[in-house]
Parts: sequence; structure tokens; C-alpha cells
Amino acid sequence: MRTLIALSLIPFVLIGCGHSDHSGEPTTQAASDDGHDQHEEDGVHVEDEEHEEGHVELTSDQVEAAGITTASVQSGQIDSVLTLSASVAASLDAQAHINPRVGGLVRKIHASLGQSVTTGDPLCEIDSVDLGRAVSAFLGAKATVETSEETLARERELLTRNLELAREIFERERDLAEREITTLSAQYAAEQALQDAQLRLDSRVLEIEARLARERIELAASHRELDILGLEATDLATIVATGDEPHAPFGTYVIRAPRDGIIVDRDVTENEFVDPEMTLFNLQDLSEVWVLASVYEQDLVSARIGATATVHLDAFPGVELRGEVGFIDYHIEPATRAASIRIELANGPIDAWGEEWPIRPGMFGIAEITTGAHEAAVVIPESALVHEDVGEFVFVLDEPGVFERRAVQVGAAAHDNVEITAGLEPGETIAISGTFALKSAARAGELGGGHSH
Repeated sequence: MRTLIALSLIPFVLIGCGHSDHSGEPTTQAASDDGHDQHEEDGVHVEDEEHEEGHVELTSDQVEAAGITTASVQSGQIDSVLTLSASVAASLDAQAHINPRVGGLVRKIHASLGQSVTTGDPLCEIDSVDLGRAVSAFLGAKATVETSEETLARERELLTRNLELAREIFERERDLAEREITTLSAQYAAEQALQDAQLRLDSRVLEIEARLARERIELAASHRELDILGLEATDLATIVATGDEPHAPFGTYVIRAPRDGIIVDRDVTENEFVDPEMTLFNLQDLSEVWVLASVYEQDLVSARIGATATVHLDAFPGVELRGEVGFIDYHIEPATRAASIRIELANGPIDAWGEEWPIRPGMFGIAEITTGAHEAAVVIPESALVHEDVGEFVFVLDEPGVFERRAVQVGAAAHDNVEITAGLEPGETIAISGTFALKSAARAGELGGGHSH
């Protein structure tokens, strides 16, 4: 009767081996014959021979229905890894905390939370009295320089004409003196006038050029101040072009994105007064993220910068993400006696989630850092292992549809592969999927009479 119960619970267990009535009463020949007839009517064949403990025998249809696949045992290389708890963080090298460089009133906001922006995109506009004063000073310095440049040009032109006239008079007087038509005193007077004209030209040009040099320095300083305050060249050009208009935007300050990225935080509203100590936006480029893992100091010597790392995140079961160790912290935390390891990870598409930049800061998982490798005589997929309280087992294919549950000894494990140090030989065939069904069948056979076929 217990055999029949096992068959009803596990449809892919073909037969049970119990042939006695476990109630303790003798079993009659007639009862046996009736049971035999009943089994034949149900289409289930009972074998008379005893089968070895831990064997499971299935039909090909049952193997297919249970999703059981097999593979030949091979030797291979197995990595040595450090398996560490880890979490995702934004790359500090690819983010920007955006503060206003000058205080003022927020007039307009262009960027919203979660928006993707590119370098130069406007984020918000601020009206600033301080910026207005700085712009006015710049425009004044610019006008002074332009005036001095015009004055220099006019003075040079005028004094050059006077010099040419004095030279003509001198040359005429010298010609007359050579022909003894005029006196030497007239020639000397003309020569003196020529020298005076040259001196006036040189001194006046030098005077204006010196003043212009100082004014240009003041203009450059005013321009530099606007750069420091964050006024973009395009905005300054607009101000210069409209400087003489009644409503020229002297104090309008446009905060622009300093890099490509996503607005992950915004702490500003319209008509709010802001100052340089406030962070208005947090901009992050999520095309690359950091995975931060903690390694205890006794394992620290195994870690290497540049080592390959495999990351498994709780958010994406079964997905392996590849990166490499980019930094090992120089500081050991006193409380945990661990150091932080930074794994740099490209944030590419993941089939499990079609969103852009699927790896998000704050996600948890584990990181496997490769520390070395060695050749193993037997390497199998981790999915082939059956874990029980008494140890680990695999199901070895003895013949089509017949599996033997066999105890094995496990060595190193890495990247979903396991080294087997005892219990298996290269060339044997084992089940690598559907092992839960095989385990259930074997357990049902044990409960129903000790054998499953």
C-alpha cells in the first residue's frame, strides 16, 4: 500500500519494491495475485528483482517532463576567488554637485528630477544683484578700453599729420638754405619744429598706451570675475549685444550642466533665494558605476588591482556582470577589520530589465574576485550538486533513464563551477538540471520501500 502512495505523489517514479504488508499480517497468495492484476490493469509494471539503494529509473517521457539534462564530466581550470558582500555606488569620478557661484533669486527651472542632460544644457536661471554689479563693472571697463583705443588711434593720426607737415617745412627750408635763398636761422627753426612734433607724437602715444594697458588689465580682471561667477561666454555675448537696452539681462545667471548625466537629485524651486553654499542639483553619469565590496584584513593580500571580478546582484538573479578591481582602500575600518575594494563596472543593457542604466546605486549583491586558478581533474556545474545534511551528491547516469545518487567531495568553487575531489571520474555522465526532481524521486522511493525505479 505504501508503494502505491509513493507512485501517486511522484508520477515519474515507475515502481516500488515493497512486496510485503507492513501491517505485520501475513500476505496471502490471492492478495498478491489481485495486486499484480491491478497493476497490470493500470499499465504499471512491477519488477521482481531488487534494485540498489539510491537508484532512480525513469522513462524518456518522464525525463523530458522533469527537465533533466545531462553532460559528460570533464577536467578543467577552476578559479580561486574571494566571495564578498557588495553594494553598488555611483562613480565619484562621474558626478557633479551643482552649486550657484553667486547668490540670487531663482526665476526659472529647466531641468526636472530624472532628466538626462548633456554638457551645456540649462538647468535653471538666477537673477543676481552681485552678478549685475560685476557685469556693469565689466561693461564699464570694456567701454573705457574701447574709448582709449579710439583716442589712441585719433591722436596717433593727428600727431602723425603734424609730424609730416613739420618734416615738409624742414626739408623746404633746408633746400632754400642750400640755395642761399633763406637764412640758417629759419632752417634751424624748422628743424626744431620737426623734433618737437616727433616728441609730441611719441610721448602722447606712450601716455595713451600706458593708460590703455592698465585699462585692459582691469577689463581682463572683470572678465575673469565673471568666469569665476559662472557666466558663460554665450550669455556674456548676449549681455554685451544688449548692453544699452533698458532691460538688458545684466544680473541673469544661467546654471548649465557641466557634463552629461542624469539629474538624480534636485533641491531648488522657483522664486527661491539661493546662495553658493546650497547644492541645487546632483548630476550623475551612470554609464559606469562602482561596486564596493568589503574584504577582511586576513584576505586582503589575495586582492590585486586589475583582478577580474564577477558581480551577482540581487535585483538580477542569474545575471553575471564582469568588471575589474580599480582600487583597494588604504584604510582598515577599526570596527569591522575590513577594507573596501572598488570594482569598476560598465552599466550596459540587461535583458532582465529594459530600462536605461539598469544597475542602480544602492543595489546589493556579491562580488567574486579572482585571485588565481589551478587545473582540476573534475569540474562540474554547481547546478549538478544536490545538497543534503549528510553531504553533497550528484546523479550519475548508469544507462538511459537510470540514475545513481552518488556522494561526492567538493573542492574549490567559482563562477557556478565546482571542483570534485572524490566520487566522480572524467567521462562519466551526470544530470546537470532537473536534479530536484531526481532528488524527490529518490526520497519518495526511500519512504515507500527504499528503492525507486
